[in-house]
Amino acid sequence: MTDPRSPRIEALVSLIIEHALATDTTFRARVHLAFLHVAKEVATEPADTPGHPLRVSLARSLYAPTLTSDGFAPAVATCPDVSAAAAAAYTTEDPAAAQAAVSDDVVLDAVRTLWNSLCGYAESPSAQAAG
Repeated sequence: MTDPRSPRIEALVSLIIEHALATDTTFRARVHLAFLHVAKEVATEPADTPGHPLRVSLARSLYAPTLTSDGFAPAVATCPDVSAAAAAAYTTEDPAAAQAAVSDDVVLDAVRTLWNSLCGYAESPSAQAAG
C-alpha cells in the first residue's frame, strides 16, 4: 500500500533542496554569470527576433557588477533539469553537493528557457501553434 502523503513529502523535500540550491553562494554566482553569457547572446540577436525589445532590455539590465544578490537563482533552481540534478546529489551532510551536480550547460539551458518569461515576453497562442 502506498502512503498517500508521499507525493506531498517528495514535493516538500524538493522545495527544501531547491531552496538550499537557490541560496548557495556558488550557485548564485554561477547563475549570475550564466545570465551574463545569455545576455551577450541576446544583445547580438537579430532585431526581428520575436520579443527582441523586451529580451534586449533584460539583457542590458543584467550588466550589474554585484554577484551577492539572489538574483534569478531561485527561478533557475526550480527548473526541472536543475532541480533533478541537484536532488540526485543533495545530502544533509553535504548540501553543497547539490550545486556541484548541476552542470554549467544545464544552468545555461535553464536561463535560456526562462529568458522570455523573465523579460515579460509571452508568445501569442497563434505564434506557438505555428511553431
